[in-house]
Amino acid sequence: REMTSTPASIGILPDELRAQQIACSYLIPGCEDALIRLSRAWIEADSEDEEAVRARAADILSEILEGWQETLEILRATAVPA
Repeated sequence: REMTSTPASIGILPDELRAQQIACSYLIPGCEDALIRLSRAWIEADSEDEEAVRARAADILSEILEGWQETLEILRATAVPA
C-alpha cells in the first residue's frame, strides 16, 4: 500500500504553501541574475586559478538554482486548487 502525503495531512496550511511558492518565485530569478553576473566575472578572471574558482562557484550556483526550481515545481504540484 502506497503512502501519500498532502500539505494538509502534514500540517502545511494553504497560506503557508502559497507563501513558499512566492518566495521561490523570487529566489529563482535572483539566482539566475547572480549566475549571469558570475559568468561575466568568470570571463574577466585574471588567472587560471581565479577562473577555476569562479567556474566552481558557477557550478554551485547552478545546483542551487536547480534546487529552487525543483522546489517550486513540487510546491505547485502539491497546491490545493483555489
